[in-house]
Amino acid sequence: MIIFYCSDILSCPELSEEDSGHAVRVLRHREGDEVTVVDGQGRFYRCAIAAAHPKHCQLQILEVTEERHWPYRVELAIAPTKNLDRMEWWIEKATEMGLDAFIPLKTRFSERKELKTDRLRRIAVSAMKQSLKATLPEVREMTDIQAFLK
Repeated sequence: MIIFYCSDILSCPELSEEDSGHAVRVLRHREGDEVTVVDGQGRFYRCAIAAAHPKHCQLQILEVTEERHWPYRVELAIAPTKNLDRMEWWIEKATEMGLDAFIPLKTRFSERKELKTDRLRRIAVSAMKQSLKATLPEVREMTDIQAFLK
């Protein structure tokens, strides 16, 4: 099963340019085909393709279902490692397990003082879609450990 991601599907039922290209060019979806879209907030949308265009695929929402999620939040605060591949692997696996928030910490002995959170967000979106989940973890900006502890 292939899942697409659209954070604001209720206000703008349209896939991103990347997802539209994948749906129309690669998967060869046409108007009337059904696809599954998630919003990252825990909801699955069964949609029909209203207009199949490789740059902006229009959707019609047919059904909405909620993902079962535990009644508590799981947040992870960790100091980034020197090897960025390990951080990327960790955010991928934590997303697949159902993490709610990821907080990179800046400590006195941190190897990395800055972190590109946009890349980590893209990895989290990819892991969410691959693991067939509907909840996208919040990836926060680098936070000083003293501010985090307060």
